[in-house]
Amino acid sequence: MFAPTRRKAVLLLGGIGLSKFALGDPVGASERDVVIAYVGHLVELAKQASKDLVLASMTTSFEGRQEGLPTLAELRGDIPETTGSTAKEFLLANAAPVKLEIPSEVLAHWSHLRMIDDATLSQIFEQSGPGGGWKQFYKVYPNASLLIHLSRVGIDDQARQALFWVSLSAGMTRGISMLVLMQYRDGEWRQFKEKTVGIS
Repeated sequence: MFAPTRRKAVLLLGGIGLSKFALGDPVGASERDVVIAYVGHLVELAKQASKDLVLASMTTSFEGRQEGLPTLAELRGDIPETTGSTAKEFLLANAAPVKLEIPSEVLAHWSHLRMIDDATLSQIFEQSGPGGGWKQFYKVYPNASLLIHLSRVGIDDQARQALFWVSLSAGMTRGISMLVLMQYRDGEWRQFKEKTVGIS
């Protein structure tokens, strides 16, 4: 089931349209904090391995993806600890992709992270011919260990729980996509649970 528009996302929720998100709203402070907490952990692991990560600068569009945007029931089934408001906000937030807004001072600190825009991704993977995309990717980023795509983040009404989708890929048949649930505890966002939803 695909949900490329806010209207379709609202229909998935049985007509419930109340949300802090409008179609294409930029990433807000709480959502940005979740992204920084999650990506920061990955960057630290990459640093320890002396490798780089490459992060797509636009959030994922579920339109046209094989798995599509999950339904409310599927989200709650995959990670039962997800609250109803978190799941609904996730669906509404992902009605349209937006640019990830990571502060420049954070990026400066993350020396092992490279951001990649849609135009460059397209040039690498769509214009390289069948099977040539990953070869070209590693020519451009020879020290990379992963290409990361993130969805928008759904955050509950109390800003205590956050849900998002992430894809971690290292080749045509070396990728995994997951739903990640994070909780805000002791003044910071921490990963609570993850559920694999796709393997390539």
